[in-house]
Amino acid sequence: TRSFHVTGVQTCALPISANTQTMADQYDLGYQQGKAAVEWIKANLDPATAMVANMSIDAIAEALIPRRLGTEAALTEGGIQFMDVPVLHATPDEGFTKASELMQAHPEINVWIGPDADILQVNAYLESAGKDPAADKIYLTGLNGDSGNLDAVAAGDTFIKSTWASQNSVMGYAMGRLCGDWLDGKNVPQVLQVKGTNLTDAAAIEEYKKVIGDPASQYELVQAGTQGGVAFWGNTSFGEKDNFVTTIVTGG
Repeated sequence: TRSFHVTGVQTCALPISANTQTMADQYDLGYQQGKAAVEWIKANLDPATAMVANMSIDAIAEALIPRRLGTEAALTEGGIQFMDVPVLHATPDEGFTKASELMQAHPEINVWIGPDADILQVNAYLESAGKDPAADKIYLTGLNGDSGNLDAVAAGDTFIKSTWASQNSVMGYAMGRLCGDWLDGKNVPQVLQVKGTNLTDAAAIEEYKKVIGDPASQYELVQAGTQGGVAFWGNTSFGEKDNFVTTIVTGG
């Protein structure tokens, strides 16, 4: 029988019925992404004149609102100016279009934070506008670990300086293993948390690919509580199948 640590969690009011729920601490993801941006700004720019475009995705789901709030908190703590730029993932070139519109009105923007798909398109716009990653101090940071962004960070020759990636293969493997344990009457966690890892160079991306390429060995580390990218919280079992997690968990 396994035991899992239990903590208080933040929840959103969206209804859900699940015995075990997967989640990411959206506030912490946003906060850490914003904090890393602040560190880059202070090392490379004048914080008093830096301007951040934070591409938020609140409209997609209420549970994602804490991500924007976390990013804004980190930027505010760092004394950095920012603007909220809502995006919907409505079209493949949404990030390109947003960057084109905003840069005409706000040419002072030199930092972009957002989901990988949009950040990749912002980079495409900047390059099309004649900006030079070797000469222009512009920082792009994405979140999701999309393949294009992983390649861009590994190459080191674009404006994309980092992507925050999740170990989804490890989480998926854990789901499969826990289904079997559930049916065998064993204790399983109520919450599976997948965490973000900031990948900033080729070596980090190579290590990340090794981790997600071998989820079976990583699962043993998750069980021991030492894995770092996936964590278990709470306890339940088939005998408690009528006890549901009733709201979306967004943070710990």
